[in-house]
Amino acid sequence: MMPNITGLLARAGINTIWKWPFYVVGIGVISFAWRRKVDLENIAFGVAVTLLIAPHLHLADTDLLVVAGSLLPAIAFPLASVALIATNQNPIVGALIIVFVGTACIIRPARNIPN
Repeated sequence: MMPNITGLLARAGINTIWKWPFYVVGIGVISFAWRRKVDLENIAFGVAVTLLIAPHLHLADTDLLVVAGSLLPAIAFPLASVALIATNQNPIVGALIIVFVGTACIIRPARNIPN
């Protein structure tokens, strides 16, 4: 199963045609984030969103999450692990955990990253 929105929809028994609104909204979110400023954190955010909304994704493609994960708070990794385990049991709970982790990472205070 694909580790993105298409896979979550399929596991939840929802028609995967609904991936396209997520795809369009995701492109808008990335465009808005990069319109303000293109820096390392925004690129990592764009990579994470792109992997989540990609219409088709192989498991090996998630290696790109290392780029985004390098800028996330340490608590994101255990929470993401819990989310992946939960999606195998209940896709709705897993999706809610993923949304929670993503929201927590977006609204966290920015770090000072040396250039």
